[in-house]
Amino acid sequence: MSFRPIWSQVNRRDSYQYTGSCAGTCHLSRNRRMAQDSSVYPRENTYGNGRPKLARKGPKSEMIHIIYMAAGNSRRFGSNKLFYELDGKPMYRHLLDRLAEIKNRYNKSKSDSQTIDITVVTRYREILDYCACIPDCHAVISPDSEKGISYTIKAGIMAVQEQKKLKKSSEVTHHTAEKEEYYMFAVADQPYLKSQSVIKLIDRVLKNTGGKRLAFSLRCGDAVGNPCVFNSSLIPQLLSLEGDKGGRSVAKKHDCVYVDIADERELMDIDTYLIR
Repeated sequence: MSFRPIWSQVNRRDSYQYTGSCAGTCHLSRNRRMAQDSSVYPRENTYGNGRPKLARKGPKSEMIHIIYMAAGNSRRFGSNKLFYELDGKPMYRHLLDRLAEIKNRYNKSKSDSQTIDITVVTRYREILDYCACIPDCHAVISPDSEKGISYTIKAGIMAVQEQKKLKKSSEVTHHTAEKEEYYMFAVADQPYLKSQSVIKLIDRVLKNTGGKRLAFSLRCGDAVGNPCVFNSSLIPQLLSLEGDKGGRSVAKKHDCVYVDIADERELMDIDTYLIR
């Protein structure tokens, strides 16, 4: 004969009494009963009384979305410079590989949350396939990039925002910290940019408590170059760019913070470097 257990509360804080049809009584702690209910709500997503947790705002942290622009036309170069072999590998891989290592370094140092992600915008299947081998690297094809750099910028921003929407649904019942978001734009034809310079730029952005400064860039003497970093509040202005106009015009409007480096060669794109 089957029976249905009946639970009655004995101690408000830590136990329940079993009063089924079997002989004797026993006590189970609240935690043990909650473990039995884990099929309804995962334990980490519930309060002590079994009710599901709702999303809560935690302390604000920083998130940097790196948009790697590898969709150029190579008009001055004469051939597709992204696949020009330099020191044993295609040019587009030099900075991309460094950025992937930098991403891993920062994200491992903050095991509870992600600090950096990478989105690659390209027109080339080979680059798309290579990105599939990089953990946590999202890549998108942007045919319109041939019309100008503004289309690559827009494609990168839209891809990041789409990824954010997909992640949001999985964070509904988890504790999530509010983030101050930044978008870093790096170009694939800048192979001599050193990891130390990128790290210096990122560290300056992460020290921007309260989002007081909105734009950041590298500089060597009078020469200013990529990457450029923008606070997410400037996204509408970046999305309004047209043709072959890049984000430099937006940075100049907002008292850009310049991070100085020593070697001007790091800021040169491959066209300028080889022509010289």
